[in-house]
Amino acid sequence: PPTGRPENQVLSLEEGLDENGKRILWVGDNHGLGIFRPDVKKFYFFSGILPHSYEVNFIYRDPDNIVWICTTDGIIKYHPGSNVIQAISIPHAILPEAVDITAIHQDKRPGYENVYYLGTSSGVLLQWDRQANEFSRIAYPASAAETKWIEQRDGMLWIGTNRWDYERPGIFVYDLDRRRFVASPLATAANQFFSVPFFMYGILKSNRLWIGNSDEGIHV
Repeated sequence: PPTGRPENQVLSLEEGLDENGKRILWVGDNHGLGIFRPDVKKFYFFSGILPHSYEVNFIYRDPDNIVWICTTDGIIKYHPGSNVIQAISIPHAILPEAVDITAIHQDKRPGYENVYYLGTSSGVLLQWDRQANEFSRIAYPASAAETKWIEQRDGMLWIGTNRWDYERPGIFVYDLDRRRFVASPLATAANQFFSVPFFMYGILKSNRLWIGNSDEGIHV
């Protein structure tokens, strides 16, 4: 069914549960956040979460069923236990400039479940310790890199970006233990695909990296 919004666009989707345990779909568009209830086949969009209109770039549901929404104006959190939707502010000292939050990834290492990585549109990855509510910046090797996706394997973060300076690489590999970016033969090979270094989509599974962009298809 149509969303009922002016452009009828959907930018991001994620399955979830409401406060009563009913299955819903979280829906993000270019004006805000809503849900779709399959039982009645209707969309419902929220107002007043943020003071003005915002785009939803990515939605993630963690193992505790908490939903995290990445937007053009920070992060939004929904906890089904309390049925509360709230905006999460990022300190001005960490992000003094206005940038999009484009991706979120929860650390898979044992003992690091409270650590999240937030991709931005400005060449910076944010590390967020939820328990301490502390943020820190991890600068990419290139300032013109907009984060599109984050995957993790064997203690490494694989990060796909759109390089708006049109320089390679567009895929970075970050060693979580050594806290630095490292070279990877697989990343080096993948960075040669596409006529421009725009790596909009990425899935790392087993020993295969699936990458794609909207103009030139998919490579494995």
